[in-house]
Amino acid sequence: MSRVSDTILSRVYFLFGLFILFTVAIVVQIIRIQHIQGKYWRELEQRERIVQLPVKADRGNILSDDGSIMATSLPYYKVGMDAKAFRRDSFINFNDSLEVLSEHLALHFGKGEKDARYFRDKILNGLNSPKLAKVKYLYIPLIPEYIDHEQLALLTSWPLLNRGRFISGLVIDKKQQRFYPFQQLGRMTLGIVSDSSKAIRGIEYAFDKELRGKDGLVLAQKLAGKTMMPLDKFGEKLSQDGFDVQSTLNVNMMDVVREALRKTVVRHEAKLGVAILMETATGHIKAIANYPEDFNYAVAMPIEPGSTFKLASAIAVLEDKFVKPGDTIDTGNGTIQFYDKVISDHVAHGKVTFEEAIALSSNVAISKLVYDNYKDNPDRYIAHLERMHLTQISGIQLKGEPEPFLVKPGDRSWSGTSLPSLSYGYGIRLTPMQMLTFYNAIANNGIMVKPLLVTDIRDKSRVFESFQPYVLNAKICSDETLKQIRKMMEMSMGTAYSIRSNDYSIAGKTGTVRKLVNGKYQQIYRASFVGYFPADKPKYTCLVLIDEPSIGEIYGSTVAAPVFKEISDFIYATDLDMNHEVLAVDGPVSRMYPVGRLVSSRNILTIYNALNIPAPDQPEADWLKARREGKTVKLTAWNPNQYYVPDVSGMTSRDAVALLENLGLKVSMTGSGRVKRQSLFAGTVINRKLPQSIHLQLN
Repeated sequence: MSRVSDTILSRVYFLFGLFILFTVAIVVQIIRIQHIQGKYWRELEQRERIVQLPVKADRGNILSDDGSIMATSLPYYKVGMDAKAFRRDSFINFNDSLEVLSEHLALHFGKGEKDARYFRDKILNGLNSPKLAKVKYLYIPLIPEYIDHEQLALLTSWPLLNRGRFISGLVIDKKQQRFYPFQQLGRMTLGIVSDSSKAIRGIEYAFDKELRGKDGLVLAQKLAGKTMMPLDKFGEKLSQDGFDVQSTLNVNMMDVVREALRKTVVRHEAKLGVAILMETATGHIKAIANYPEDFNYAVAMPIEPGSTFKLASAIAVLEDKFVKPGDTIDTGNGTIQFYDKVISDHVAHGKVTFEEAIALSSNVAISKLVYDNYKDNPDRYIAHLERMHLTQISGIQLKGEPEPFLVKPGDRSWSGTSLPSLSYGYGIRLTPMQMLTFYNAIANNGIMVKPLLVTDIRDKSRVFESFQPYVLNAKICSDETLKQIRKMMEMSMGTAYSIRSNDYSIAGKTGTVRKLVNGKYQQIYRASFVGYFPADKPKYTCLVLIDEPSIGEIYGSTVAAPVFKEISDFIYATDLDMNHEVLAVDGPVSRMYPVGRLVSSRNILTIYNALNIPAPDQPEADWLKARREGKTVKLTAWNPNQYYVPDVSGMTSRDAVALLENLGLKVSMTGSGRVKRQSLFAGTVINRKLPQSIHLQLN
C-alpha cells in the first residue's frame, strides 16, 4: 500500500515541478519581453501602427503676360466608405438617413442610370457583408469617378457622410489634375502633364523642376481598416508647392493668331499651319499657334525656308560690296542652268536692278549673284551665314530645338549646284522660330535677341528668378546694309500687294517652297510670309507658314500673307502705343464694325442701333462673344463657368459688375469707362465658402 502511495506522490511532485518550471519560464519570458526586448517590440509595434504618407506638392501655375492663368492644378476626389470603420450605433435614425443619402447620390451622380435603390443596396450590402468580421478593411465605392471640390463639399454635407471619417468611415482619395482654362490655345507651347504627373513638352517640361515643387511626408497612425489619422507636427516633412512661371504669351493675341491661322488652314485644306508673333525689341514671344495643335511645329520642325532665305544672301553680297541696290542684273528668259540643275523664276523679268530682283523674289538673280561671287570661295559665303547666327539654335526656353542643318563645302553632299541652291533657301533647314529670329534682327536695327518665352519664376508676388532679353548678335550686318535691306523688304511687299494698309506700313518677304519627298522635289508647296510692322518703327515681327495648301492658291503672297495682315490689323487696332492718333480725312470713310470681346445681350441691340449699324443674328444667351469676320460681326453664345473668374477686360463696368456679382464675387472699382485690369486673374478658382472680392481698374 505504501509503495503505491509513494508512486502517486512522486508523480504529483513531478507534475508540480513541471508546473513550477513552466511558470518560471513564462515569468522569465515576460521579463525578457518587457525589459530586455521591450524597446525592440515597442519600436516594432510603433512601426506597424505609424507609417509615412506622401504629401503631394501642388504644381505651380503658368501665367500669361498679364497674369491670367493659362495652366493650373485643381484637386479632384474619389469618395467611398470603409464599412469596418463605420459606426452605425452613432446614428439615431440610420434608415432615414440612408434613404436621404441614397436619393441625393442618385440625383447628383446617378446620371439617370442609377436610382436611389442602387446606392442604398450598395451601402447596405457593404455594411452587412459576412466578410466584415474577417477583414480589417472593407471598401464601399460610392462614386467611381473623381469629383471636384464643390461636389465634395456638397457630398460630405449629406446624412451619414457628414460625421467625418472616424464615424462615417469616409474615405477620400485626392489627386491633382492639370487644368488649362483656355483649352487648346497654345497647348503644345504650354505643354502637357500626364495623369502620373509627368510633364511632357512645352513650358511644363522645360520648367518642370520649378513648377513641380517638392513632395513631402507626414506620419500617420493606422486606425480601423486602412483609415489613417495624420499626426500633425510629429516627424513630418511638409511638401513645398511649385513656383509659378510668368510667360510672355498674350491670351488675346494668341486667340486672334490661332483663329486667323485655323481659318486659312481649313479654307485651303492644308496639312498644317504655323504662326508666331514676337515683340521686336525684347524678343518676347506673344503668340505661338500650331494648327492642328498636335505638335510644336513652330519650334521643332526644321524646313527648307525657300525665298524667305534670300535676304540672308542679299546681306552677304551687299556686305562684300559685290553689288549695289541699283545695279542691273540680267535674268534673261527667267531660267539659268548650273551643271545639271535648272533654276527658274515664276515669270521672266529680263533686266532688273538688284533691289527689284529682291522685291520680285527672283531665283535667277540671287543664285547668279551668289554663284558668280562665291564659287571660288564658298566658305566666305558660309561665314556670313554663321555671323548672322543662321547655323545655330535660337535658344528659346523649350527643350528639343533642333540644330539648323546646312550643307557646307567639304561635305559629301556638297556639289557644284549646292551654292546656287543654298542662295535661295534650298539645302538648309531651319525651324520657323529660327527664321523668325533672323528677321526680327533686321527689324531690330540689326540686333539679334534670343526668343524669350518665360520672364519670371515667382511665388505669388515674390520673384525668385528673372530672364532678361539676351543679345545673340549685337550686329548682324553694317548699318548701311541694314538700311538697304529694310528698304528692299518694303519694296518686296509688291508680291503681297493685297495686304498693304493705308493706316500703317508693313515690311516683309514671301516664300513659296517646293517640298522634298523621297529625295525629289514634288509639286507640293509650303507657303510662308515673314515680316514686321510698322515698317518705320517696328514693334512686332511675325511669321506665318501654311504647309501643303491643296485648294485655291499656293503662294506665300496669297495664302500666308493674308494671315499676317489679319494679325497685324488686330494688333494695330488694339495697341494704343501704335494707334494713338486719329487723323481727319476728306471723303468717305470705310466703316469698321465695333467689336466688344464680351457683351451683355441686353445691351447689344442698343449699341448697334445707336451707331446705325445692322445688328447681326443674336443667339439666345445672357452673354455674347463678338468676333469680327471681314466686314461683319459674328455673335456666339457665352456661358460663364461658375467655378472660375472670367476675363472681363474690355467690358463696360456695368456688364462686368453684373457678371461678377452673379458669380458671387464682391466687386469694387476705380476709374471710369471699360475694364483695364482686374485683381483676380482669369481662371482663378472661385471659393464658394468664403467671401471673395475683386477690384476692377477702369480706363
